[in-house]
Amino acid sequence: MLVAVACTTLAWAVSGCVCPDACYEWFTESPAVFLSDDESAHCYSAEWWYYTGLLAAEDGREYGFEAVIFHAAPWVFVGTPEGFPIVAPIHAHVAHFAITDVADQMFTYDQVRSILPQPVVSEGFHLITPLLTLLGGEGRDHISGVMPDGSYELDLILGAGGDPVLHGEEGYVRYGTVGGSFYYSRPRMTASGFLRDGDEVLPVSGNVWFDRQWGRDVNNPFLRWDWFGIRLDDETTVMLYRFLDGDTTLDHGTLSEADGGVSGLMQGDFTIANVEFWTSPASGATYPVRWQVEIPSAELMLDINRALDNQELDARPTTLNVYWEGLCVVTGTRRGEPIGGHAYVEMTNYSLPESLCLTLPLFQKECNSCLMH
Repeated sequence: MLVAVACTTLAWAVSGCVCPDACYEWFTESPAVFLSDDESAHCYSAEWWYYTGLLAAEDGREYGFEAVIFHAAPWVFVGTPEGFPIVAPIHAHVAHFAITDVADQMFTYDQVRSILPQPVVSEGFHLITPLLTLLGGEGRDHISGVMPDGSYELDLILGAGGDPVLHGEEGYVRYGTVGGSFYYSRPRMTASGFLRDGDEVLPVSGNVWFDRQWGRDVNNPFLRWDWFGIRLDDETTVMLYRFLDGDTTLDHGTLSEADGGVSGLMQGDFTIANVEFWTSPASGATYPVRWQVEIPSAELMLDINRALDNQELDARPTTLNVYWEGLCVVTGTRRGEPIGGHAYVEMTNYSLPESLCLTLPLFQKECNSCLMH
């Protein structure tokens, strides 16, 4: 297997690089994000356009939402711990769409796989699936989606809300031995539009966090990891993530100030303490659902608490995983003064089905860890 893949890799490189995007990441010493070119789809690996946000209706009701489209290109870096490329036959797209109804304490989601041809655009992106459509560029975006059961429909026009935030080294984040990827965010996007809740059509407005990521990614797609997108009332935003590889963790993050200042956060620059837990009756996974986060350099002490327990998505029909992605309420202090806000938190691969693990001998250590969790 490894010999065949290595030969494919060599032939691909010698032939003049069928996919320049992949060559750029693999053979450039210091790869970087280039906007606006990198807003568009790439010819390799998995990538995504990922929105989460908090919306308010005129009567005060609040809704969280997740709207994401994943793109799996013909050149993908999966299948071996070394991350060698293998060739897939098609371009495929997956959409996940979720609504958190805070007042009714309801969580609704759906998902879809699609191999429909996508519109050709000269810049930006225009992604269409039967569940979601995402259109945008330079922070002027449009989200539209409807649940197949008719429970919710969403239509939003977004504004950039400031400059994009490049994570890592000019937008390239190195995960050490577990991989790396290109990653930038627009964490202060503004939104206005409507949300249909059953038979009610509600004008809504709010705040949206947009993540754009592509590249080699993690060598092991079933590694456990946590992600926090925190937006404070003073317009400070914080992105944190943690990979859990056996008994070790890898921490990384970015603190973005309202005035445009950006600081990278590395191992030891912040702490995340799990405070409360919830066990899913569907998957059996136990997730932390409340956290204490401390960033001493910014004099930030935050309590992050879920809006409701069950915000778990069983995405095995589309992305082969189960994950918790939920709206959270933030309280705490900054420089000793009270501060509030909201966050979205994602926790992935806290539970893997035994049947899936049996087909993945290369990742047996991680599978065993998840199954015992």
